[in-house]
Amino acid sequence: PGYENVPPGLGAQWTEPGSTTLVVVFFLIGCLEIGLSPWRDNPDVPGDYGDPLNLGNYTEEMRNKELNNGRMAMFATLGIVSAELYTGSTGAAQFAIAAPKASTKGASFCGASRKAGVASQTGCRAELLGRHAFELKSQPGASAPLGAFDPLKLSSTQERFDKFRTSEVKHGRVAMLAALGSIFQHFVHGPGAESVPNGMMAFQDPTGEKGVVAMTLACGFLELGPWADAFAKEPGNFGDPAGLGKDIGSYDDSMKTKELNNGRLAMLATMGVIAAELVTGDRVSDIPTNFGF
Repeated sequence: PGYENVPPGLGAQWTEPGSTTLVVVFFLIGCLEIGLSPWRDNPDVPGDYGDPLNLGNYTEEMRNKELNNGRMAMFATLGIVSAELYTGSTGAAQFAIAAPKASTKGASFCGASRKAGVASQTGCRAELLGRHAFELKSQPGASAPLGAFDPLKLSSTQERFDKFRTSEVKHGRVAMLAALGSIFQHFVHGPGAESVPNGMMAFQDPTGEKGVVAMTLACGFLELGPWADAFAKEPGNFGDPAGLGKDIGSYDDSMKTKELNNGRLAMLATMGVIAAELVTGDRVSDIPTNFGF
């Protein structure tokens, strides 16, 4: 009662009376922390406040269960908060429990018209396609034998589909480049990197670490600059800056499906290579070595 207008998720902290309640919660936590309560911490047994409810089950097994569930909850909380800060959707909405509002404010994938502030037929996908249910099977990437594979119904609207498709395209492209890199690293080393080992061992080399930082900064520049989502006509479609269309054909549904399928294969291959090298200790990520080169 009284909280009917307080939004769910992180927004509750900044909306009255939620913000006032946050102060009260911090005060109560402080009282527990400094010992102004019946629950006092035993310095010899961390986390043991006795058995105030007389449940009689604070055994070693129960303490292990508590610790493991607490660890999972901490990771889950970090993930939910990070996802909400990034997407604007609350934790429940991340699982498509709450339908997104039909708003086009700040929509992505608007092409050049977004930069000019104009909504036209070349403009925002949200204005043109809407935010409601659509046919997933008609989208690029719906290939046999699985077809439109979405058992959790995460892409039930155009907006949600665009979000996940963007992530899939980006990760697929990175994985394909990683697959090429795992081959060329065996034969080619840049100036000053002649002593950098092949495979995942490169991450532990001082020069390799600097290379990772440089690549991360370059990716960040592309993400925030020329390849920002707001400038894309649709997920992953930033036009043809290299002028390859005349050689490989237009970026039509057939080409998009080929790219998606190759990206999916590359993602699975990359995860398999990394997992195999971590488990076996062999330089699995140095692919030419495994073929005798």
